[in-house]
Amino acid sequence: MNDTAHPAVEPYLTLLDVAKAIASHHDVSDLFLDLTASLHRLLEFHYLSVVLYDAAQHVMRLHNLESSVRGTLQPGAAFAVEDIPSGWVWQHQQPLIVRDLAQETCFPRSIQLLREHGVQSFCSLLLTTVQRRLGALLIGKPERGTYNPSEVAFAQLVAAHVAVAVDNALHAQEAQALQQQLARAHERLHLLLEVTNSVVSHLDLRQLFQAIAVTLRLVMPCDYVGLALSDVESHQLRLYALDFPAGKGFLQEDMRLPMEGSVHRRELKHRNG
Repeated sequence: MNDTAHPAVEPYLTLLDVAKAIASHHDVSDLFLDLTASLHRLLEFHYLSVVLYDAAQHVMRLHNLESSVRGTLQPGAAFAVEDIPSGWVWQHQQPLIVRDLAQETCFPRSIQLLREHGVQSFCSLLLTTVQRRLGALLIGKPERGTYNPSEVAFAQLVAAHVAVAVDNALHAQEAQALQQQLARAHERLHLLLEVTNSVVSHLDLRQLFQAIAVTLRLVMPCDYVGLALSDVESHQLRLYALDFPAGKGFLQEDMRLPMEGSVHRRELKHRNG
C-alpha cells in the first residue's frame, strides 16, 4: 500500500489488495478459511457468515461462520429460502440492514440464532455476479444502530469482490468435477472395449471370464470376481468361474450355492421385473 495515500483512498487500496488475495483461491474451502482475516482489514464486525443458495435442495446453506461468541449455529446448516435474511437478500437482490435486532419481527429463527452469537445489528449483502446469484454475506455487531448508508455502500462493494472470488472458486471446482466425470466415462468406454475384444477373441467361457476379470481389476479394484450361472432344475447357482486370489479355498469353481437369500437371486429378480 502507498503510505502517502489520502485517508479516504486507503480503504479502496486495501480492497484491491484483498480482492487479489481472495481471487487467487481455486477451492471454496480454502477461500473461506482466508476470507475472515481478509475482510477484517476492510470491515468492522464481530459476526460473519456466508450463505449460498443450494439449487439441488432449494435451500440456503451456511458455508462459512466466524463469531466472537460461541453459538449453536454451525457450517452446513440449511434453511428454507424464506426463513432467513440471506434468503430474502438472494430473492430480492437488495441488501438488508437491521439496526436493532430487538425491533425485528421477521425471520424469528434466524434472529434467535443471531442473538446467541451476541449480534444486535447486522447487514446482509448481495453475493451476485453477472453470471449468477450466489447468496449473501452477513456481518453483524454487538451494538445497536450501526451500519449507516456509507458503511453499507462500501460493504456492498467488498461483497461484490467476494462474490467474484466465490464464483471463480465454484467454477474451478465444477470444472474439476466435470474432468473427473469425463475421465470415469473414458474408463468405462475403455473397459467396454477391452471386454468386447475379450469376447471376440476367446471361445472358451472360463478363458473369457479370466480375461474379463483382469480387465475389471484395472478400473475397479476388488478382491473377488465370480461368475455364477443359474441352474433352473436344482434352483441353485453354479459358481462356474472364480477369480479370488485371497479366497484360501473357501469358494471353488463348480460349487453349488443356494439361490434363495443370495445377492444373485435379488439381482435376477430385479432384472426379471
